[in-house]
Amino acid sequence: MKHIRNKHFTDGAKCTFNKMKKGLRTSVFNSNENFIDLALTTLEKGTKVGAKEFVYDFGRVVGFNRKGNPTTKVKVFLTQTLDSISSAYPV
Repeated sequence: MKHIRNKHFTDGAKCTFNKMKKGLRTSVFNSNENFIDLALTTLEKGTKVGAKEFVYDFGRVVGFNRKGNPTTKVKVFLTQTLDSISSAYPV
């Protein structure tokens, strides 16, 4: 979860902003979002799009995708053992 907090939030690690300035984009959640709730809802209600991947459309803007566009969708990746979340971000 530390990875998500540091890399996919506007108030996360400073390197995220440095990457964005250099054109290397990363998707970010809106700062008021609870990424744990978003990830759990994605797993519960989302569509399985890969062996370890789920996507859910929240119907409201939850953040910005890698291209910097507002998005309503979240993608969640599970670990190899499928027992915990390895990453979650807006797509």
